[in-house]
Amino acid sequence: MTIAEPLLAGVELGGTKCIAALSRGNRIVDRAQWPTLEDAQATLGAIAAWLHAANAAEPIAALGIASFGPLSLDPASPHYGKLLNTPKLGWHGVDLIRTIASELSCPVGLDTDVAGAALAEGLWGASTGARSHVYCTIGTGIGAGVVIDGQPHHGTLKARR
Repeated sequence: MTIAEPLLAGVELGGTKCIAALSRGNRIVDRAQWPTLEDAQATLGAIAAWLHAANAAEPIAALGIASFGPLSLDPASPHYGKLLNTPKLGWHGVDLIRTIASELSCPVGLDTDVAGAALAEGLWGASTGARSHVYCTIGTGIGAGVVIDGQPHHGTLKARR
């Protein structure tokens, strides 16, 4: 008897569209897309409903969320998981984790959309095999994701002595 790989979910929140996908390993088994509306609750509610329906059919083992920002990424912060002073109308202060994953009982990871893309490039794309690399994008906004020793980096670097 073979054991199926766990069902994983990913959500990417972009400036013009949002995408959710279900996967087993690196194989996508289902996917949906919505426009990024000014009404954050409507957009995120549709994503949450889609994830809830998928989870009812088969439990989701883990969820990753990659979003435009700026985001509060410090788990010790009372603002963790929230969009901060974003220029995206109607999205300031929205609690992404609570809004998207409230019906799920699985681990949830959160990072910026550019950090997520940078990590993906390191796993499957142009930066495969590189321990450190930078991913830059120009789209609805301009951003860069920095990966150092295989981990996303946020903020300033302190000089190494």
